[in-house]
Amino acid sequence: MPVWVAVTMVSFANAFSSPPALDSAEPVEEAVSGIPDLSPPSRIALEATPDGRDLRDEAWHRLVAEAEAWPRDPRAFEAATVIRPRWADVVADPDRFRGELLEARGRLEQAAPVRTPGVADDAVVEWFIRTGADRDGPVVQAFVPFEASTAARTGRSVTVVGRLLRRTELEGRDGATRTFATIVGVPLAELGSPGWSPGWVVALATLVLLPVALLVRRRARRSRAARPVALRDGTSESDGMGLRDDLPTDPVEALGVLAAERGEEIR
Repeated sequence: MPVWVAVTMVSFANAFSSPPALDSAEPVEEAVSGIPDLSPPSRIALEATPDGRDLRDEAWHRLVAEAEAWPRDPRAFEAATVIRPRWADVVADPDRFRGELLEARGRLEQAAPVRTPGVADDAVVEWFIRTGADRDGPVVQAFVPFEASTAARTGRSVTVVGRLLRRTELEGRDGATRTFATIVGVPLAELGSPGWSPGWVVALATLVLLPVALLVRRRARRSRAARPVALRDGTSESDGMGLRDDLPTDPVEALGVLAAERGEEIR
């Protein structure tokens, strides 16, 4: 079996196999704390916050502080009750969803750092997410921690889980007033992103380099096949099948030299 075939098989076997347990012991899964419930002061502040204006009030500050303290592990959200609402229903009746964990999934259309008193510069980022499959889907305003949003780019798909703050009305550049559901939370797409294990790195490198190695091997074979074959007298097969250039030009004399070398006589 060629060496490169063996390396490929071993690489893929290691990539898809699970690492052996140490000392044959069962792996112990580290406990992950879930998303804390909304604190009573935050709930009181939410009940007092008005809909309409885009305020950085007490409720906003409290939800930002709580979201920054959430665990950065996707398993923390598995036990939480996360609602995937129809955003038209949220905008129509924000009191029904206020303070609940909602999931906003869609295309990131706009992102900008938030600068407001009481919050460190660029600690919070404001996102506008176009939800739904079409371009006319509802837009959700989301506030997320800066450190959890650095990998996001406008035009990419994002998922944010956050608590509903309010229904917000904002005036656009065209002078039209638009209504958004506003949440404060964290982007799930940035939590616990899987890393590249060594097995996957080797397998991927093998897939990339294998075609190159095959191409080099094929060209080497073609080069060897086209190379002149050396004959025993030092000439090559391409040099007139071994004809010598040190013989006399006269045919009779040339035959005489060859016969003398072989110990024969020409009659």
